[in-house]
Amino acid sequence: MVSGILRKDGSTEEQLYHVIVEAPTEKVAVDTYIASALASHPGYKLVGTLATPVPPAGSCENNI
Repeated sequence: MVSGILRKDGSTEEQLYHVIVEAPTEKVAVDTYIASALASHPGYKLVGTLATPVPPAGSCENNI
């Protein structure tokens, strides 16, 4: 999952934007996220991002 903060140009208005991105590396996930975030939020700039690994659906982190 990649999360980021978008700030509207010329304003202090900010939005959180979260996306689950399936990618082979964290860098690819963040790059994909950046393209998606900026395309879907015209007039906003990306302030920062955070990538967090998410286990595949139907699996358990604890291998239970």
